[in-house]
Amino acid sequence: MENENLGADDVPDLLTVSFSATDRIGHQYGPYSKEQHDQILRLDRIVADLLDYLDSRIGLDNMIVLMTADHGSAPIPEYIAQFGVDAGRIDTSEVPEGEDSVVIPQTVDAALDRALGRADWIEAFVKPNLYLNYSEIDARRLSRRKVEEIGAQALKQLHGIAEVLTRTQLLTGDFLENEITLRMSNQFFPKRSGDLVIVNQPYYLTSAYKHSINKGSDHETCYDYDTHIPFILLGKAFKAGAYHFPVTLNDMAPTLANVLGLAYPSGNQGRVLHECLN
Repeated sequence: MENENLGADDVPDLLTVSFSATDRIGHQYGPYSKEQHDQILRLDRIVADLLDYLDSRIGLDNMIVLMTADHGSAPIPEYIAQFGVDAGRIDTSEVPEGEDSVVIPQTVDAALDRALGRADWIEAFVKPNLYLNYSEIDARRLSRRKVEEIGAQALKQLHGIAEVLTRTQLLTGDFLENEITLRMSNQFFPKRSGDLVIVNQPYYLTSAYKHSINKGSDHETCYDYDTHIPFILLGKAFKAGAYHFPVTLNDMAPTLANVLGLAYPSGNQGRVLHECLN
């Protein structure tokens, strides 16, 4: 603030701060842990100190403060299972460093070996995306759609997997529409997404954190516990209150642009939250 002389004139300055310890502690110990509770209490004090400093230096009336997060987190499956919740991990053994799963690519590879003959069918698995080996498929003059369908049917038999959408389904819209599949469709990007996109059952993680057997949590689904985030707006431009309607993180940029009288970011798919504006 002082070295960059932020807030010294009437031209808006942008300051972004990430409190990343919350993410690391959440992964390691889970959202309901004493460690995460302690972190949130400490973070609350840090944010209070930061706002006090900004108020004394610039004045809160001269600022807009936006607070949010990029994702939520699943409860640790072993913890929540104690309360009768169906929860677990798809990989129940240690996953080697550099890989996201052992059982998922092995399941698809074995199914394709049985149906089409032995080959190196899998290019990679980066949760929730499984990438097929196009060189092998094309060399055998196979239909990519057929290979996708065989792999998808095999994965659906694994405990902990709720749904598998194929690249063909996502490109053509050939799937049963519900809130979950629409969210998966929204996050599908043809140039980077996989040939099979996996939807875990609620409270199921693909594997453990940091290549352990049963430690830690993650955020890899479209369920509420992974997508529910804080969205706090502070400043004279906003009406005080709690608002009970769906928003997305994408709404933050156009709302801020509207308040500042700037053009909306090109490519942004959010909307201006007029309900909150004075």
